[in-house]
Amino acid sequence: MPPTADKNLEERIMKAAERLWQVRGARGLTLRAVARAAGTTTPTVYKRFRNKQALQIALALRFRQQLNEQLFSATTLEEAVERYVRFAEEHPNEYQLLGSTWTDLVFARETIAIPANPASNRMVV
Repeated sequence: MPPTADKNLEERIMKAAERLWQVRGARGLTLRAVARAAGTTTPTVYKRFRNKQALQIALALRFRQQLNEQLFSATTLEEAVERYVRFAEEHPNEYQLLGSTWTDLVFARETIAIPANPASNRMVV
């Protein structure tokens, strides 16, 4: 019987990368460390993310989504600003990544291979 694809692999990789980024920032994020934390192999991670920059962009997109969910659920501008500042204070590594990759996020799908859909193994180049 042929091996079956792990449908949760992409999410395991992203969660492992997220944990490493939250704790150690850029220093802790290597594709080898992500593979180890996700319980997979380094080549498997490279099949999904071309390089560290592609993984960082995927993480930044995830962090931006988390921040947007908090901001867009605010009922006033003041509340949105408070949530933004709280996010920056409570998640300094994530905030730093968002700041350092904001231009990459605009052009991410045009310049770097990132997952087309977290539930699939397809890449967008």
